[in-house]
Amino acid sequence: ETSCDRRASEEKTCAWLVPGACAANVPPPARGERSMMEYQLYVEHLNELVEGLVHDHRSAVTSDAKAVQAALDGGAPAALRRLVTIEDRRDAGAFFTSSTLADLAWAPLLPTLDHDSIIVDPACGAGSLLIPGLRALLRRTDPWRAANQLRGRDLVGTFVDAARARLTLTIASSELLSERLCPSALRFPELQQGDALKQMASLLDGATHIVLNPPYNPIIAPRNCTWAAGKVNHAALFTEVTVSHMPTDSRLVAILPEVLRSGPRYAKWREIIRRTADIDQVVPSGAFDAQTDVDVFRLYLTKHRPRRVAIPRETVTATHLSSESDSYSRTSPDTE
Repeated sequence: ETSCDRRASEEKTCAWLVPGACAANVPPPARGERSMMEYQLYVEHLNELVEGLVHDHRSAVTSDAKAVQAALDGGAPAALRRLVTIEDRRDAGAFFTSSTLADLAWAPLLPTLDHDSIIVDPACGAGSLLIPGLRALLRRTDPWRAANQLRGRDLVGTFVDAARARLTLTIASSELLSERLCPSALRFPELQQGDALKQMASLLDGATHIVLNPPYNPIIAPRNCTWAAGKVNHAALFTEVTVSHMPTDSRLVAILPEVLRSGPRYAKWREIIRRTADIDQVVPSGAFDAQTDVDVFRLYLTKHRPRRVAIPRETVTATHLSSESDSYSRTSPDTE
C-alpha cells in the first residue's frame, strides 16, 4: 500500500493539504480548488518513488519498476480522474495527454532535436508531453544539461510538482544514468507555476520546439480577439498566442479539439494560423482518450520568416488551408 492509497482513505476534512488549516479553523478552499489540490496525494506518491531512486538508484529501479513505469505512463491521467472531479477538470480544461498520444505527437519531431534544443510546454500539466522530448535529449546530452533545456508552465502548482517528479523519474530510470542522482542538480528551474498567456514572449524566447495540449474549456474571447466574439474554445486562443510568439524556425506540435479544424466558427482563426506559420502536417487523431468524448487532431507547424511576397493561392500545398473549404486539408487518420 502506497502513501497515496493510505492518504486517500483518511478523513477528507484535511485532504486539501493546507498546513494548519484544520487546526486553525481556516475555511477550506473552494470546491474546485480543493479538488485540484487533492492531486497532491499522487504527487506525494511520485516523490516517494523519486526518493527511492535517489538513495539507492539501481536496486530501486528494479524493485519499483512497475510503479515507475506506471508513473511515466498512464498513472498521472488515472490519478487525475480518481482525485479530481469531472466537473472541476472540465472547468479548468485539465485533461492530461496519454503517453501513447504524446509519443505519436513527438514522432515527426524527434529527428529535428539536437543537443542544443530548447523544449517548451506552455500548458505542461503533469509533464506528459515533455517526457518524450527529455528522453530524446538524454540520448544527445547529459542529464544535468537536459534538465535545463526544458521549460513549462501551468496555473496549477500541484501539476507542476507532478511534472517535475515525473521528469526526475525519467532521468533517474534512464539506462544511460549509471551514477547516483544528485537531487539539487535536477530542479528543472524553468518548470514553474504561472500563466503562460501572460509570459509567452519570455517563455518562448530561444525555444526550438514547442509542445502543446492547451485547455479545451469555453472562455469569453478578449476584446482584442480578431477572429471571434463571445464564447470560444480556450485552445484556439492559447494556440494563437503561442504561435504569434514562436521564434523564427521553431517547430510546434499541438493537440487540439477537432472543432478548431473543421468548425465554421473557427475559419478566421485557421486563416490567422495559416498566415502566421507554415503548416507542415495536420493529422486527425480520433478520441483524445478512452475516457474523454472529444475528438482531436495534431497540428504540426514551423514559424516562418516574414514573407515579402504573397504566395499565390494556387501554390498553397495540401497541408495548408484549402481555398475551397474553411477547414484544414485532411490527412489519413491514425491507425495505431
